[in-house]
Amino acid sequence: MTPADQLIQSCSGLWLPPERLPMSQWAEKNFYLSRKYSSRSGPIKLYGWQREIFDSFTDDRIRKVVIMSGTQLIKTIFIQASLAYVIACQPGPMLLVQPKESAAKKFSKKRLGPMLRDCPILRDKVSTNKRDADNTIEYKAFPGGDVTLVGALSPDNLARETIQFLALDEIDKYEVSVGGEGDPINLAIERTVTYGSLAKVILTCSPTIKGDSRIAAAYEDSDQRKPWAPCPYCGTYQVLRWSQVKWDNSPPVEMRPDSAYYECEANRCRWSDVDRWTAAEKVDWRASRPFRGTAGFWISHLYSPWKTLSQMVTAFFAAKANPMQLQTFINTTLAELFEHRGNAPPASAIYGRREFYEIGTIPQSGLFLTAAADVQANRIEVEIRAWGKNRESWSVLYLVLDGDTSQPGVWSQLASVIAREYPHENGGKLAIWGFGVDTGYNPSAGAGGIVDVNRAYEFCRRYPQPAHGPAGSVIRGYRTVFPLKGEGGFEKSAIAFVSSPDAAKRHLDLRIVHVGTSTLKLAVFAALNASWRPGEAYPTGWIHLPDYSYDYFEGLCAESLDGKRWKKHGRNEPLDLAVYNLAVHELIRPDRFTEVDWAELEQRTKPPVVIPGREVTAGPVIPKRVFMSSWAEG
Repeated sequence: MTPADQLIQSCSGLWLPPERLPMSQWAEKNFYLSRKYSSRSGPIKLYGWQREIFDSFTDDRIRKVVIMSGTQLIKTIFIQASLAYVIACQPGPMLLVQPKESAAKKFSKKRLGPMLRDCPILRDKVSTNKRDADNTIEYKAFPGGDVTLVGALSPDNLARETIQFLALDEIDKYEVSVGGEGDPINLAIERTVTYGSLAKVILTCSPTIKGDSRIAAAYEDSDQRKPWAPCPYCGTYQVLRWSQVKWDNSPPVEMRPDSAYYECEANRCRWSDVDRWTAAEKVDWRASRPFRGTAGFWISHLYSPWKTLSQMVTAFFAAKANPMQLQTFINTTLAELFEHRGNAPPASAIYGRREFYEIGTIPQSGLFLTAAADVQANRIEVEIRAWGKNRESWSVLYLVLDGDTSQPGVWSQLASVIAREYPHENGGKLAIWGFGVDTGYNPSAGAGGIVDVNRAYEFCRRYPQPAHGPAGSVIRGYRTVFPLKGEGGFEKSAIAFVSSPDAAKRHLDLRIVHVGTSTLKLAVFAALNASWRPGEAYPTGWIHLPDYSYDYFEGLCAESLDGKRWKKHGRNEPLDLAVYNLAVHELIRPDRFTEVDWAELEQRTKPPVVIPGREVTAGPVIPKRVFMSSWAEG
């Protein structure tokens, strides 16, 4: 071969188009995991069930990819790999939308930054100069394109520029409408229209509430692919379902998680975890609807190589008695929709099971007190509740403090309720640990008026507030008082502190506890609907009620769930106070108490030991171990 021939041969590769691999192959060749977000670092190795999902991004027939899955399976790493592929192989403008700005910034710092640093193919694609306008937390430019990271709360973020690639993450957490301009998902998708068939849209999330889940609606409009796994013994392909997970539940022990196995739905073959993981490597993704440009993928933790059946069964038993925890398990582990069944029992039924312990005295098993106040124009209604293990509770006292709540008199009455110590059947006295004051009513404007809550804020400001730290927010000392604000909607957390400045935080240095009333009402009604027979242990969350008047029980059962909305049947202050007390209980974090903590609390229900010649400190003090276990992380 002459030198000229050699030169021509060496240069001929310059005219060849770049290698076009399916994204699963490209990722295993070029994508490197970082210790910043992965348990290991180095080249990614995909599992069998992940490959088709990855390849959907490089399939030219697919315009939209919908992933409805359990948590920590594939959603985020798929978005990362798609972004890496765009930067390296198919440059163009890309928009990544998270529910909030803070989540977008976190993704940029924890995921995007390490990815750009650790993947050799991406190095030098984005400026590393922190002062460069092309390299900010929310914006990265690269040759031929750029990526913008935004939150879904602002219409300006979603409707400014034309984009080719759009990734919408955690879409069930988006607001219904942003800035009065409509659905944030539709606003963002409109930005891809000019790219036509070259555009690609990704939507990801775990499902949430039946009838109210965006990701479920998107999956419904797709070709609805599911992973069919072959039985390791008989070869029958099947979709893995929770109903096929079995365990030994013979009396008297209900839960034996170590005995869990998966039962083949065809021939009842027993799979071990290794069998299940082997089957998941050989899945066949099968669509149940015609393909019309949208590929939809569903997958649960039953396919996960990181979880054992024993772990899942243990989590199920820990969650099944608590509607809030059960919803989390169903949504994030099983990747299924949660259907609320929130009807209250008849007031007459609850009235019939009332007990005849002394009103105002804490029953023997009650170990700490919470209280809540519902503020109306002409009164403040207060309920004090005692709590024991397993969320068992006793209504100790229900008070109606009459008076104009725009004037100081009725608030002085409320202060005396907080200052008191309440007698215990064991002989001691307890102070109220946490006290939540409702701030959702405007006494000066009347029903339906604009909320003006300064009177309640000023009252709360006189008392200790919850402490805030890296492990969360928690009540540290007795007689902690804080403002509450109820929020409807099943997407709301049970309790959450306001993160943005508002009037109370700006002027009075208070943080408002937002209470997810819909979620907590379900928990209250689940407890009221529970059954118990003498001689049995009380179910988790059991509510003991004394011989109150019948109108209390009517108020406790005054709402029912009509679709996704609560329907009110009369005055409901007892229900609101039950919800607020449960929120205060959750803020105390008794789920972290040890047996030693509970023993210390029980000891404090007894009379103090008086030693002659030694002064006894008045008033209860929170046990140090309880404080530490409820506050310290790990």
